[in-house]
Amino acid sequence: NTGNDYLPTNESRLKDIMEPTTYGPYLIGGNSSLLGDCDISFTKKLKLLKAIRDIEADYIILDLGGQTSYNLLDFFLAADTKIVMADCNPDSLTQAYCFIKAALYRKLALLHGPQSMTPGNTDPILKKIFYETMISHDDPMIGDIETLLKRIKNEHPGSLKTIQKALLSFSPRLIINRSSSEKEAKEPAMRIRQVSREKLSIHVEYLCSLPLENSIKKNARVPTAFVSHDTNNKLAQKLTKITSTLMAAGHRGN
Repeated sequence: NTGNDYLPTNESRLKDIMEPTTYGPYLIGGNSSLLGDCDISFTKKLKLLKAIRDIEADYIILDLGGQTSYNLLDFFLAADTKIVMADCNPDSLTQAYCFIKAALYRKLALLHGPQSMTPGNTDPILKKIFYETMISHDDPMIGDIETLLKRIKNEHPGSLKTIQKALLSFSPRLIINRSSSEKEAKEPAMRIRQVSREKLSIHVEYLCSLPLENSIKKNARVPTAFVSHDTNNKLAQKLTKITSTLMAAGHRGN
C-alpha cells in the first residue's frame, strides 16, 4: 500500500502502510498528487492531517509538489517547519515566490473562511475586505499585504492584531538547489527575501544552497540514498548542516 491508498480505503493508521528502510527512516510511498487533489473533501483532508500527526516519530517529512491547490497548501501550512526549494533558474525562482505568496494568502483566507481550522472563526467583514483587496481583480491575488493592512486598520481594526500575528508567524525557509557555488545561490535567495519583505510583509529565512552533483544522475538508476555512497561529499555535508540547523530551531520552538 501507499499513501495514495490511505484515504480511499479503510486503513485505520498510516503506520500500517509505512515501510522500513536500510537507513533508519520509514517511508510511505506515493506522490503529492493525492495531497494536492482538488477532489479531496475537507473532512478527508482533516482525517489525513490527524493521521499524520498521530504517527509516533521525532520528525515527519512531507515531500510536496509545487502545485498551489488549496489542499496542497493546507498540508504545507500544517507543517511546523516550512521549506521551499528552488534552483537558480529564473522560472524556478518565480515559482518558488508564487508558492510562498499563495501559501500566505491561503493562511490569511483561512482566518475568516468556512474552512477555518478554528471553529466559529468565520468573519464576514474580514472576508469581504480580503476578497475585495486580494482576489477581486482581473489577475487573481493581485493585491498586496500593505493595502490589506491599511483597509483592516481603517474598516475593521479589531482584526488587525490577528492578521499581524499571522504574518509574523509565517516565515518559510528557502533552499537553493543545484547551485555551482554559494555565491551563485545567495543572490537569487536574497532577491526572494527582499520581494517577500516588500510585497508580502513576511520574513523568508535563507537556509543554504545545495551543490550541483552530476553523479546524482547516475545514482538515480540505483534505488539507494545518494549520500550513503559517500558521507563526506559536499551534498552530504550540506544536508547534515541543514538537519542540525532545523533540529536546533525545533528545540527553540521556531
